[in-house]
Amino acid sequence: MNKNVPNNLEDQEIDLSQISKKIRSLLQRFNTFLFRCIQFFVKNGIVVSILLIVGVGLGLFLDQTEKNYEHQIIVAPNFKSTDYLYSK
Repeated sequence: MNKNVPNNLEDQEIDLSQISKKIRSLLQRFNTFLFRCIQFFVKNGIVVSILLIVGVGLGLFLDQTEKNYEHQIIVAPNFKSTDYLYSK
C-alpha cells in the first residue's frame, strides 16, 4: 500500500515537501523548455531570419497591391431626428 495516500479522508494533510517538489519540478521543466527554445533559435537563426524577412516583404507587397475600399454608413432618420443625425 502507498504510504503517501492516507486511508481516512478526514486525516488528510497537506504535505508541503511534496508541494515544493512539484513546484521545483515545474520550474525545472519550464527552464528546460526555455533553454530548448533559445537553442532552437540560435541553431536555426539563418532560416528563421530568412522566413521573417520574406514574411515582412510579402506582407508589405500585398498591402500595396490590395484594393482599398471606402466604407460608408447609410442611416435613415426617424421621428424628426435629422438635426441630431447631421450634428453627429
